[in-house]
Amino acid sequence: QQAPARPATRTMLHAPWSFWHVNRDSGRGPRGSAKQSAAYGSSLSLVGDIETAEEFWGVYCYLSRVGAGAGSGKGVSGDVCLFRRGVRPMWEDEANARGGRVTLRVSKAASARYWEELTLALVGEQLAFGHSVCGAVLSSRPGDEDVLSVWTCDANDTQSVDKLLEAVRKLLCLAPSHNVEYRPHAVSASYAAHR
Repeated sequence: QQAPARPATRTMLHAPWSFWHVNRDSGRGPRGSAKQSAAYGSSLSLVGDIETAEEFWGVYCYLSRVGAGAGSGKGVSGDVCLFRRGVRPMWEDEANARGGRVTLRVSKAASARYWEELTLALVGEQLAFGHSVCGAVLSSRPGDEDVLSVWTCDANDTQSVDKLLEAVRKLLCLAPSHNVEYRPHAVSASYAAHR
């Protein structure tokens, strides 16, 4: 006699999220014009929507296997993004338009650990002032460093931004000397348009 099949358990997340990949080779360059924004938008690929912890780990492990992730050393160029479902990882998205991003450079050797800690904190709603977060991006760069950023929905909410900066430092156990900065998307877009 066979044991009865155990029902599959699903651990629901507090909110649905989406993983994205940005191919840097096709959307490269500043996004100051509508044409450049369209090119960037066409470089976005939805990797998968997630609603459960099991789906999170499935997509996360897939991205690690194909090398579209932190410190992979596999030569995959681009960004890996985790955003709330319905929000595209673009400055121009309505949810991001008035926001900004917390940015820090991290060594390639440490970027995988930082990315995992950050994404787990986001989907587990463990990041203080996480309600103001739209998503996070890991940008794989040539050289010894990657760039990690946390995108917010309201750059004018300085109290939430300050608390989020502090929460990111604490979550990642960053040294006080580690440079972590915040820049509104409007400032980034203006800078990109004038390069």
